[in-house]
Amino acid sequence: MTSSPGAEALRALRRRAGGARRALTRAVGLRPGAGGSRAEAVLAALDAGLLPPGPDDVTAAVAACAAEADAALARSGPASAAEPLARAAAIAFHRTLHFDGTSSPLVDSSNAFMQPLLDSTAWVRATRPRPRRRQPPAAVPTDRPHRLLLVTLKNWKFLEPVAAHYTGRPGVEVRRLDLADLPGLPLSPLQQLRLRLSGPDDARSLPWARPLAEAVDGADTVFLDWLQRGAVLLTALDPGRARVVVRLHSFETFTVFPHLVGYDRVDDLVVVGPHLGRLLDHLVPDAAAPRRHVLANLVDLHRFDRPKPDDARFTLAVVGYGVVAKDPLWAVETLALLRRQDPRYRLLLVGDDLDPAGPAGAAGYRQRLEERLAAPDVAGAVERVPFTPDVPDLLRRVGVVVSSSVRESFHLGLVEGVASGAVPVVRDWPLFAAVGGPHDLFPSDWVTPEPAAAAARVLACTADVATWRAAGAAAAGWVRDRYDARTTQPRYDDLLLGR
Repeated sequence: MTSSPGAEALRALRRRAGGARRALTRAVGLRPGAGGSRAEAVLAALDAGLLPPGPDDVTAAVAACAAEADAALARSGPASAAEPLARAAAIAFHRTLHFDGTSSPLVDSSNAFMQPLLDSTAWVRATRPRPRRRQPPAAVPTDRPHRLLLVTLKNWKFLEPVAAHYTGRPGVEVRRLDLADLPGLPLSPLQQLRLRLSGPDDARSLPWARPLAEAVDGADTVFLDWLQRGAVLLTALDPGRARVVVRLHSFETFTVFPHLVGYDRVDDLVVVGPHLGRLLDHLVPDAAAPRRHVLANLVDLHRFDRPKPDDARFTLAVVGYGVVAKDPLWAVETLALLRRQDPRYRLLLVGDDLDPAGPAGAAGYRQRLEERLAAPDVAGAVERVPFTPDVPDLLRRVGVVVSSSVRESFHLGLVEGVASGAVPVVRDWPLFAAVGGPHDLFPSDWVTPEPAAAAARVLACTADVATWRAAGAAAAGWVRDRYDARTTQPRYDDLLLGR
């Protein structure tokens, strides 16, 4: 039995990490046996994109930093515990562990992995519930427009359709706030841990909070996208009369920030897939406090309904492949199996390439991808296509849209491809195997466990033009019925306007 590319990569990284850790330890003069030394060496290895060779190295390093934080808390008070606790979080939630590979210990063994933090007095203090809001949200206004405040930190990707839907609508006044435009916000994990450890229960009195509090006080509903830094800051304030709605996508669950949110000050929590709610509940039990809604991203799927040429049935596509989590190698392996049967099959990789100057942990994956694309069985059959503003026109070339990812929240690119009439092939996202995933969102016959099953599905659905068009039309009708804005808009109205 051959091992998966992900497993081989993990072993390779661990082999490299052995020598790297020894070199790093020597370079900084650390003794491998000491707690602090171990933490520094582990963090240095992770910063270099390498996994420490021992399975307990990371948890031991987190435990050492957490113990230092607890000692500082007992000796000098809450503020002094922030820096060692931030080092513990920097290791536990490091992107090399959760983002630059095809697995995550938070999902694989989350309770054991989190235990050093859960056992820490400083961590318990930093993640304790906020006091409940002092008053319930005010009633829906009847004598003036409903003031809807849309909030994010730089990333408007999924919020822009919401803004477009409500801007200019009678009875609604849309206001926008990008937290990046407010000066002096405590946005780093260290600053936010310090705020949670030693800040006031209501941060309104702090200078950085005043502009945010003014914006919140002028709103009837605050809709904040992404359960991360902005959510920590928003829930550091008592929300007054405003109703607070926060939306979780996916990556946030692998960061420290959901642990620092005051959920008793969130009225409604939106997840774009049921599996994300299960994972959040597993990792952050306090997140069960708000009302919970499973609600897809707001998107007009009818605009993707454009005619395709017959030969599009031989073109597969991965839309937005430029991060390791998209695992385009899985799609390349599927293509290789298809080309054994028919050399007309091709693959489009749409979007930005993996950045060679990006995170160190992704470098090994990029190298493997480049080497695989040069192999004779797929060489010349894979085309990289930059993003275009006219995605519906690009999708006219695509007959099969592939979700090759190890994890997804909803995979909007897949849904848009299906809405165009492309046949869907959805990997059973392995990172979410313990909490569900694509089976919660799509028909089970779309979901395949490995490239061989994916290739078999493609061959069956593209056997001839009529079969391919019928399968694509059925899938397009299914996603439009469930996920088009005409279906989801009324639910957004209920959620955001309080109807």
